[in-house]
Amino acid sequence: MTLPASGAISIAQVATELGIGAAGLSLNDSRVRNLFGKPSGIIRMSDGHGKSNMDRMTIGRYDNSGRSYLGYQGASPTGANFGAYSGTPTSYGSVVSLIIQRWSAYDNKILLQTNNLQVQPCSINFQLAGQSFTFAVKTNDSYGTAIPNTMSDLFLANVGGVCLVKIS
Repeated sequence: MTLPASGAISIAQVATELGIGAAGLSLNDSRVRNLFGKPSGIIRMSDGHGKSNMDRMTIGRYDNSGRSYLGYQGASPTGANFGAYSGTPTSYGSVVSLIIQRWSAYDNKILLQTNNLQVQPCSINFQLAGQSFTFAVKTNDSYGTAIPNTMSDLFLANVGGVCLVKIS
């Protein structure tokens, strides 16, 4: 995940980042151009340095009743909108909320909500500050999935920073 920041990049690495096979893939493929941020004109492998096929979440924070909510909340009826999320819609809707709930050192959870209020079983991978976390989310799990303290600590330490996210 994330192409090398410098040096040589192979078409196999690009294919892996895109989650597709390398057979027949070329720099002129629209998926490669999109990943490299070069919709037209001359394109080089070096245009892919540091590129990622992951969504980006700016970590916001909202505190309420002794709980901290870290991540992105975009359409809260209570007005507690925070963070930012830029990414492609999932197969079951656009992400409207991706939150790390930190209540205490013993109750840390991840919650995901889409615009159609449905969540299908999926895997969420986070990359933040050189660390990677992957969690399985259950169908419509309104209680959230437990996460380790180290992850909520990392989110808390990086409020305002950008986290890479891949929902699959």
